[in-house]
Amino acid sequence: MSGIPYVTKSWNPAVGCKECSPGCAHCWAKRMAQRQRIEWGQITTKPERLDQPLHWRKPQIVAVGFMSDIALWPDEFLDKVFAVMALTPQHTYVLLTKRPERMRAYLVSLAADVQDWPLPVEKGSERIRTATVIQSSTWPLPNIWLGVSVENQQAADERIPILLETPAAHRWVSAEPLLGAVDLHSFLPCGDPVCEEELTFLDWIVVGGESGPHSRPMLPYWLAQVVLDCEPAGVKVYCKQDSGPRPGMQGRLPDALWAVKQLPGGWA
Repeated sequence: MSGIPYVTKSWNPAVGCKECSPGCAHCWAKRMAQRQRIEWGQITTKPERLDQPLHWRKPQIVAVGFMSDIALWPDEFLDKVFAVMALTPQHTYVLLTKRPERMRAYLVSLAADVQDWPLPVEKGSERIRTATVIQSSTWPLPNIWLGVSVENQQAADERIPILLETPAAHRWVSAEPLLGAVDLHSFLPCGDPVCEEELTFLDWIVVGGESGPHSRPMLPYWLAQVVLDCEPAGVKVYCKQDSGPRPGMQGRLPDALWAVKQLPGGWA
């Protein structure tokens, strides 16, 4: 099970992270890691967890590495993670990073190797194995949703364009913790068939305030504006929570806004 309401499983083959922006200040995963006595400031891979999805009989919606940032994992470890995701097309994998430039570089490299078979020996056995597995699948892998976390307009303007340049079948944004108003218009479908054929856009948005004992306030109209921006673009939105001491609080959100919990097609 998972404590994240829009997924059914959490898969953490690595743990630990490093702060990189204002959204990290009161990180829930850091608090959880401290309770579990995990060294937060360094990345610790857990190879024994890599095969977990292979044992899940029913299709799952899987949060990947939410106790870390996948962009901080070594290439050779990411190769193994992507091989497992390619081997389990019945599951849907939800990935999230604050470092999209690193994921863009990794996935562009992986895409080139998948298309450039056979690989030279110096690429390493794990990259060769991953490329071999993916070659029998569709690339980009259709069961992966690649996302970025944004907390304000600056983060959105810096991270989302890089996400949209990254090889991915589906792209999403977690606007949480929302620390300021965010205008997403330029990243959403515009209704022009010519424009939409040439450009890529976001496919899904999760939005919510910060939770925890030191939560910073979110103004409800910031969240409402995200919903209003997405409706005419046909992009689904999941309203996760108001800011407050506990996760999942409706708080000050009106019932109509709180009821907006849209999932991508095929998820539920």
